[in-house]
Amino acid sequence: MTRQQQRKAAGLCIECGNPVGPERFGFNRCVSCAEKAKERARKLHQQRKDARLCLRCGKTAISGMTLCNSCAKENEEKNKEKDNRRKAGGLCPRCGKSVKSGKIHCKSCLEKEREQDKQRVTAGLCMSCGGNTPALPNRIRCRTCTIKYVVKHNCKSIKLAKSLDMKLTNQLFRCPYTGIGLTIGENASIDHKVARANGGTNDLDNLEWVHRWRNRMKSDMGKDEFAEQLDQFLIETVKCRFGVDIKQGIKQ
Repeated sequence: MTRQQQRKAAGLCIECGNPVGPERFGFNRCVSCAEKAKERARKLHQQRKDARLCLRCGKTAISGMTLCNSCAKENEEKNKEKDNRRKAGGLCPRCGKSVKSGKIHCKSCLEKEREQDKQRVTAGLCMSCGGNTPALPNRIRCRTCTIKYVVKHNCKSIKLAKSLDMKLTNQLFRCPYTGIGLTIGENASIDHKVARANGGTNDLDNLEWVHRWRNRMKSDMGKDEFAEQLDQFLIETVKCRFGVDIKQGIKQ
């Protein structure tokens, strides 16, 4: 048994060996040593923060965060376990208070969230990520969170968010059907080349960015079928408005 373990078993301060005292029952340090430990922790916390190191282990932190990759994953897993445990017990996953039947969060936490969202939107900040990232013009989310929202809405998961962001860059931010420029948060939408109604999947190869209105026009049609429909629409529109038969001219 180490000296600290011996002191702890005897109810003494693990650092100086003096009695902890009845007012600090259950603690391992006396008042004086506890204050010194807090001050050391504050200094270490500030030093790591200034050096952009993980506040827990001292390794290099993830860009824009205060934890390293391994500590962030560990923290996320612990939070998920805690949330699941609270949900299973019919408690609010945020504060641990009881919730009404059929609800996930308590009324107090929902009101706080709504108020925080209003404040962030008023300040022109992203409502989703919680940082100081400004939202897109006339939108409530930043570019990254908007992409995640669109991907989750269309693919039921955000796992492909980064890959689809890169795919938009590879498309040169252009709609493959019309060549119209695509902008996140305005007219860019995700389309399934083979519609899910026809057996299409959420695989990256089956997804592409298209203009929002063209996506609605395409509906459940296949890529080739919709391209033919657009060609026919163009031929009929030009013939109706200008009296020119593009199809006949091409044949000649």
